[in-house]
Amino acid sequence: MRRLLTDILADEYMRPQNFERSHPALYRRFLRAVGFGEGDWDQVPLPPATRAFVQLHLDMTLGSWLEALGAVGPGHEWAIPLMFPRLVQGLERSLQLDPAGLEYFHLHISLDVEHGRVLEESLLRWATTAEGQAEIR
Repeated sequence: MRRLLTDILADEYMRPQNFERSHPALYRRFLRAVGFGEGDWDQVPLPPATRAFVQLHLDMTLGSWLEALGAVGPGHEWAIPLMFPRLVQGLERSLQLDPAGLEYFHLHISLDVEHGRVLEESLLRWATTAEGQAEIR
């Protein structure tokens, strides 16, 4: 389990030699491509729903690791490859962006298929008891 999660985190944040292609760096590249200046993204007020979403994710770190994994796997890794292609299509139709600005989304579309599969396999190993299944739900 530890190796699987380590591999996923390495994909998400890249190894130090490739930090400019880490997910945070690629997302900042997208923000710059749509017109944000360096650091401007920290000045945007978050709507209540976004604050609640962030808080929910922070709260997950306080409970069971299995509950958090159950939320992240199906809630993120499985959903993103289905959602992001349409998001990218809309961005490409609406804005004239350098394709490099969309790398964050393209990378997730491909990586998260594998991440979802790996997390599903991991969850299945822990879903053999009623207690494990309850935590995953």
